Amino acid sequence: MLTERLEKMAKSKKKRRQAASTSARVEVHARSRLQPSSIQRNPNAQRRRQTHKRISPWMPIGGILLVVAIVIGAFAVLGQQNQHTGSSGPTDQEVLKMTTSIEPDTLNAIGDGGLKAFFQAPQGKPAILKGSTGKPMVFYSGAEFCPLCAGERWSIVVALSRFGTFSALPETSSASEDNPPSLATFSFNGSKYQSNYIDFEAVEQYTNQRSGNFYAPLQTPSDAQQKLIDTYNAPPYVDQQSAGGFPFVDIANQYITTGPSLNVEVLANLTQKQIAAKLADRTTDVAKNVLGAANYMTAAICKITNDQPSTVCNESSITRLKQTLPSSQGSDQLALNQLPIALVKRRDE
Repeated sequence: MLTERLEKMAKSKKKRRQAASTSARVEVHARSRLQPSSIQRNPNAQRRRQTHKRISPWMPIGGILLVVAIVIGAFAVLGQQNQHTGSSGPTDQEVLKMTTSIEPDTLNAIGDGGLKAFFQAPQGKPAILKGSTGKPMVFYSGAEFCPLCAGERWSIVVALSRFGTFSALPETSSASEDNPPSLATFSFNGSKYQSNYIDFEAVEQYTNQRSGNFYAPLQTPSDAQQKLIDTYNAPPYVDQQSAGGFPFVDIANQYITTGPSLNVEVLANLTQKQIAAKLADRTTDVAKNVLGAANYMTAAICKITNDQPSTVCNESSITRLKQTLPSSQGSDQLALNQLPIALVKRRDE
C-alpha cells in the first residue's frame, strides 16, 4: 500500500513538471508572437526613414526647378515692360466726331486764327511727292512724348478730315516730364486714313515712356521717309542743331514746316474731350490756334490737289490763306530767313 501511494505521488509530480514545462513553452511562444520587433515597435520612424530615402535625391532638383520658374517669370514681366506699343487706346467716338466735323462756318470765321504763316517752300522746285496710291502725299514725323507734336496733331487731324476720313485714331498724351506736361492729343501710330485726294503717311518715332536717358523707340522711318527728313528737316531749313527734330510736316515736297505751328500752351490742363469741345467755340484760344493752323494746312493741301474738293478749297478764308503761301525758291533764297524755329530734338546729345 505504501509502495503504491509513493508511485502515484511520483507520477503526479512528473505530470505537474511536464505541464509546467509545456505552459512555459506556450508562454514563451506567445510572447515571441506578441512582442513587437524593432520595426513594429516604431513604424512611423521607419516610414520617415523610407520617405527620407525617397525624397532626398529629388530635393536639389526641385529647388533648381523653382529657381528656373522664378527667373522665367521675372523675364516675362521685364519683357512685358519693354514691349513699347505707344498710345493708350482708341479715341472716344464723340471726341473723334467733334474734331473731324468742325462746322465750315466756324473754320471760315477763324481764318488764320491770328497765327503767322509758318510754311516754307523747298529749294529747287521739286516735283510733287506722290504716295502709295499715286496721290499727292502729306507726311508727318513726330513722337508721342513731344508736346509740340501734341498740338500739331490736333491741327493735322482737323485739316486732313476735310479731304478724307480717319477710321482709326488712337489717343495719347505728351510726356509728363516735358513742358507743358501731359498734353492730351492723338497718335498716328495705328491710325487709318482714307482720302480720294491725298495720301497720308506718318511716323511716331518714340513713345511717351522713358527708356534710359531718352524715350522708348516706337516706329522707324522707312528709307523713303528718312530721305525726306534728311533733306527737308535739315539745313538750310533748320539749323544744324535742330535737324531731325519734331514735329516735321511735308506737304508733297511743296510746303514744309519744321517746328510748332501753334501755341501749344493753350492745351495745357485740358482733357481730350474738353479740347474737342472748345474747337466748336470760335472765341476760345484753343479754336483760334488749332483751327488757324489747320486752315493754313488746308490751304497748302488745296494747292497740291488743284483745289479739290472745291467745297473746301473755294472757301473765302482758304482762298486768302493760299495767297500767303511761299513760292518755290532757288538756292539763293532760304526759307530759314523766317523767324527762328523751335524744335524738339530726336534724342539727347
